[in-house]
Amino acid sequence: MVYNEFKNFKNNNETIISSVDQFKMEFSSWVKSNDKFMVKCLEDFVKNSNINKYVNEQKEENTKNYLKKLYKDLVTLFFECELSFPSITINYKKEEEYDFEKMEDLANNKGKRKRKINFVVFPSLISNGEFLKKGKQYVFTYFDDEKKKTFYFENINLEPLIEENKKFYIPRLKDELKINLIKVLIPEINFKISEKIKTEYKFHIRDKKTHEEKVVNEYYLIKIGENEECIKCDFYLMNEYISTLIINRQIEDKEINK
Repeated sequence: MVYNEFKNFKNNNETIISSVDQFKMEFSSWVKSNDKFMVKCLEDFVKNSNINKYVNEQKEENTKNYLKKLYKDLVTLFFECELSFPSITINYKKEEEYDFEKMEDLANNKGKRKRKINFVVFPSLISNGEFLKKGKQYVFTYFDDEKKKTFYFENINLEPLIEENKKFYIPRLKDELKINLIKVLIPEINFKISEKIKTEYKFHIRDKKTHEEKVVNEYYLIKIGENEECIKCDFYLMNEYISTLIINRQIEDKEINK
């Protein structure tokens, strides 16, 4: 919903692709220049979240206010991470064993024994391959061995508070960009591409008689022999794979059924 509001203001015909993160850059810039929209986004996140049911079940008014403020602060943080450059990766994944190089132990368990992870309290924040300050994953750990077993929550069920189909998502270039071949082997892209960045096409050519295949790398177009046919065209932007056009239906069925 948030990104769709932005798309209503945006005209694809005016977009000139100059980066793999083009849509994220445009959306980020637009949000930062529209303070009222930023506030509205955060209010919508909080209002539509399933956490409201949990908060309203709390009896203490101070607890309710604390949880509301905490959730709003976290939503703001994660939303800003999604819009940041360089990109910040948010990792919620729970590992089985504790790793002090990647995690902080909130239970403050010490010792050489292996600590197991009960649940993740706060995700890790990573940018350019490094953790942000205090950006390690905060986890609740416990010991479970013959000598000692510390406290942990049994049968814990911490389901995501936001439904999968309601998660905030900025489309990647590979989600939006499509290829078409015109005039035989001249690729056509549904977005304008800046002349300042590197583009490359990989044409998959097959010999009609021998059925042998080869890949030809070019920046724009190629010429093929009379007994050759192009079965697939891959598009790369700044050396990163973006999209594929499959021309032969039989080849396409094989690709889908892999």
